[in-house]
Amino acid sequence: MAEELHDRTTAIDRASLDTGRFHKSVAALVVLQGAEIGRNYRLRRGPTIIGRGFGAEIRLPDDLASREHARLECRTPS
Repeated sequence: MAEELHDRTTAIDRASLDTGRFHKSVAALVVLQGAEIGRNYRLRRGPTIIGRGFGAEIRLPDDLASREHARLECRTPS
């Protein structure tokens, strides 16, 4: 029997986030639409290139995306 995927969304109000109770130690990018919906990419510190090019860390299988469509910079707060 195939394992079913479960989608879980959690809504947290801004005041609760500001208390620091919900501290997240990793950054992630989640695909919300398209062929890879639900796929989760863990982001590293420093730059991450998103695009359809072979050199992109996160590849987009979409002809409308450029080879280097976006660059994300993940930093720790100072």
